[in-house]
Amino acid sequence: MATITRAPLVVRLNDRGENDSNSRLAHHGWFYYWRAEGILSYRGSLAYDFLHLAAAHPAVREINQRAEPIEWYNGREWETYRARYEIVLVTTLPGVFRYVDVEVLTSADLRKDRDKYRHIRREYREAGRHFLVFTEKTILVLPRLTNAMLVLCQAGEGLVSEHDLERVRSVGDEYVSLTLNALVASGVLPYDRAYAAALNLVARGELFFRTSEEFNGDTKLFGRG
Repeated sequence: MATITRAPLVVRLNDRGENDSNSRLAHHGWFYYWRAEGILSYRGSLAYDFLHLAAAHPAVREINQRAEPIEWYNGREWETYRARYEIVLVTTLPGVFRYVDVEVLTSADLRKDRDKYRHIRREYREAGRHFLVFTEKTILVLPRLTNAMLVLCQAGEGLVSEHDLERVRSVGDEYVSLTLNALVASGVLPYDRAYAAALNLVARGELFFRTSEEFNGDTKLFGRG
């Protein structure tokens, strides 16, 4: 099934209260996460873009919206904080996963609450947990973001035929790197089918390309070896 995203359903101010970092004016919508075949809600267009990066990353196996809370001291009293997402990453050890709590903020919000997140990060560290804050400076990086969107357009089971996937796999096993144009020139598949199959294999983690370069017919694709 192809990745499906829905336009923000409404733009409104949350009623969670002024102490909630997500009470700012924000978009609300739904993001289809192809690995889990489930829907993730998002609040804010920046979170929407972050989900593209996370869902397209081959090391990400789960994106959870119910991260474990943590207690932090604000200088007067203890508060409960829950990160926006919990990301589950595969590691080089079979069956071993890494859990990372993630917050998505604008740079302005991070500057405004810098002390708060410094204290929160310290509590995570002391608890032996990993905590990362993503801002537009790390999310809205082109062409990495647009590449992630391209990959997700072709991600999912049953979207590309096994025949086409095997044709690309067989060529990939023969070469250190390959390109879509080379695949088409060799007569393996027509361009549209080679494009879909190659990006589907990228989503699966079987092929890779440098996301710092815009994906096109001349982009070098590398196998896991």
